[in-house]
Amino acid sequence: EEAARIYGYDKIPSTIPNIVERGARRTPDMAVDRKIRRTLTGLGFDEIITYGLIDRKSLGASGSSAGECVEIKNPLSGDADVLRTSLVPGLLNAIAWNTNRKAADLKFFELGNIYTKEGSAFSETKTLAIGMTGPSGFGWRGGLSDLDFFDLKGAVENLFSELGAEPFSLEETRDERFCIGQAASIAVRGEALGALGKLAPKVLAEFDIKHPVYICELRAHPLLKHANLKKTFKALPKYPSVFRDISIIVGKEVKNFELTSSIKNAAGPTLKETRLIDRYTGRQIPDGKIGLTYRLEYQDLKKTLEEREVSGIHSKILRALEE
Repeated sequence: EEAARIYGYDKIPSTIPNIVERGARRTPDMAVDRKIRRTLTGLGFDEIITYGLIDRKSLGASGSSAGECVEIKNPLSGDADVLRTSLVPGLLNAIAWNTNRKAADLKFFELGNIYTKEGSAFSETKTLAIGMTGPSGFGWRGGLSDLDFFDLKGAVENLFSELGAEPFSLEETRDERFCIGQAASIAVRGEALGALGKLAPKVLAEFDIKHPVYICELRAHPLLKHANLKKTFKALPKYPSVFRDISIIVGKEVKNFELTSSIKNAAGPTLKETRLIDRYTGRQIPDGKIGLTYRLEYQDLKKTLEEREVSGIHSKILRALEE
């Protein structure tokens, strides 16, 4: 600068600097976070941001582990003496605050870090929490219907589909935080990510919430590894599909996932979709059993399927189900 002043600014010609166009600077982590936020807001959820500091009592009340949490040496308040090991307490506090002010239809999510301690080592993990409560709108029977487990399950399935994190599985699990029979673990390609379900009444009572609440908590970092945001073109099928129905009677303890997996493994690539269309219990069904009807869609992208081909695949499926 001094050299330019002595030489004379008037002697230095004015020039336009070269502008180099740069590519997008959004990292893969940021792209996945952005997709999560856009998908959930598109499904009607509102993003919330809660405090990373929380009281130990709230962690225990939510069913989260409060043993190996990071403690603050000199906390400003007793309500903020540890770092959170779960996003659920903050989510429940937000739901309680809103329900106390007559807000009934609540759909929240938070994408943030949780903090854990193992011995002398500390770590932080990006986590996604989703919560919902209240009416879902007018049901097919008329009148308002309340949100249930399947509304949350549908939102999670939609999120994983948008992220391209497939195949993913939901399996029934036992968790003290959730009601029995309304809890499931979530895994992508065999890697466990978290759980979802209907919170147990004892958990809701700790936060003074009187309405059913459905919660999902996932480790967000593995989604980066399994997510595939690249879009590829897929031609429309030129040849028609063939539909067949299968009605079976099974024990009530048999899971739908087990049946659909058996059907897919027996059918091979020709089977396009398996859908449960009817569930029946009545006088014709023995005690401890249940009647299920599945609609199967067969399709070959290279030719029109013949009756003998469909019958052969259908027979394989029947044998697999009998076994």
